[in-house]
Amino acid sequence: MRETKRKANTTTLGDKGTPETGGSLLTGVSLPAAAIFEAPLAHNLAWMQRFAASHGAYLAPHGKTTMTPALFQRQLEAGAWGITLATAPQCRAAFAAGVQRLLMANQLIGEANMAIVAGLIEAGAEVYCVVDSTANVEALGRHFAAAGQTLNVLVELGVPGGAQAAVRLNRFSAWHTAWLPNRHCAWPVWKATRV
Repeated sequence: MRETKRKANTTTLGDKGTPETGGSLLTGVSLPAAAIFEAPLAHNLAWMQRFAASHGAYLAPHGKTTMTPALFQRQLEAGAWGITLATAPQCRAAFAAGVQRLLMANQLIGEANMAIVAGLIEAGAEVYCVVDSTANVEALGRHFAAAGQTLNVLVELGVPGGAQAAVRLNRFSAWHTAWLPNRHCAWPVWKATRV
């Protein structure tokens, strides 16, 4: 197999170690490693942003996959609305790298994770998370009320005619009722569309 010599983006976060590189991508790099080539990266960034814009969608690429601040910045510079992460610690790392708008693709559960997010909001981050139960809405309401903050929460309602749209809409009514007493969870209203 022919070896390819190209520069790879090796920016990492936190305490993940320093990449060891040699003269060849195939034999001179400590593995596992990701190689990101400039021309395809630039093409994909521009294409995804055009696609999202042409469909009236906000793009929040998955930063949780790479956890690479240089890529976060490229995506934001290309027009991304924010960056999607999986966990509160990943949100904290992305915010430390300059990402202001964070979408947590999972429920925010546990006091420790809620404290991380409250700290991010206090520091100026715009944080969004998903909810999937009345108990979660109530726990978030208690935590963020005690902190004197409002958390942005998202609910997947589905699309008209979708298999789960009616079930999710009924759940949303229950969650919204749980939210009413304290109002420390904000419900941004976005229209769901098929892409």
